[in-house]
Amino acid sequence: MESAPLMLRGRAGEGSVRRGLSSTQGGIPPPSKTKPVILIDEEGHLSYTTLRKQALITDMALRHRDIRALEPQVALPYPPAILVRRQAIVLNLEGLKLIIGREKALVLSVPAPGDLTARCPADLANPLVQQLAAHIAMRAWPGSGDGAEGGLGASFSVATLEEIRGGATLPYELRALEGALLCLVRVLEREVGALERGVRPVLDRIRRGVLRSDLEELYESRTRLVRGLARVSRMKEILEELLDEEELMAGLCLTAADAARARAEEAEEAAGAAGAAGAGWQGGSPEAGRGG
Repeated sequence: MESAPLMLRGRAGEGSVRRGLSSTQGGIPPPSKTKPVILIDEEGHLSYTTLRKQALITDMALRHRDIRALEPQVALPYPPAILVRRQAIVLNLEGLKLIIGREKALVLSVPAPGDLTARCPADLANPLVQQLAAHIAMRAWPGSGDGAEGGLGASFSVATLEEIRGGATLPYELRALEGALLCLVRVLEREVGALERGVRPVLDRIRRGVLRSDLEELYESRTRLVRGLARVSRMKEILEELLDEEELMAGLCLTAADAARARAEEAEEAAGAAGAAGAGWQGGSPEAGRGG
């Protein structure tokens, strides 16, 4: 017997229904055995939701391995990556697990405060989740304002595709991607700040006298610094690989990619119809001057 589709209920008063997800109207996680997921809509509103793997495959065109990469139960963690798919962008970046569509983002987990590698379950009260929602709510193009309603400065923008600059607003999927990357940067900044605050007193004590405990603490700080630099280097590689692939860069703007595919299909249909009409005209027209 086929199971009923999982539905997404809109907030109170909206009466909207979407296929593929099931959402609660308040701030209470849905009573389910599965862990709650945060949904962020086009206006930056937050709500809890539950989802099915099959809905992600059919509605957002994800692959099974994409979903496995986001599951915390997987024994061997998948390497960090930004995956560009036909209907979604998948972010598997340390503790941040995020699925971005054209109209919604699903936050599966966020990094723990001060530790990019540790993950926290999705929570409406989490500062990173709220920061991401606030960034998504900003519709103006980056650099078009003072950084509040006008978005971030131009130097912080990851959107450079000329095809989408004709619009007055930054597409939802790019706002979400930019906000997610900025959240990771903030976590890294907190890690560096905490490391610096811990190392300075140790260095001051070593100047007065060398103790074994201080050397051990300094060694631990150095180990943390090396690990942090390795993670930053990996993030840099991921972004550089993405920026070097024109096809992937174009695919980041899901809205523009859909429009381009629609135009290509229309042009192909028009060319096919014109070719068929030309072939029919040539086959049905008798040669002039040939009589009985």
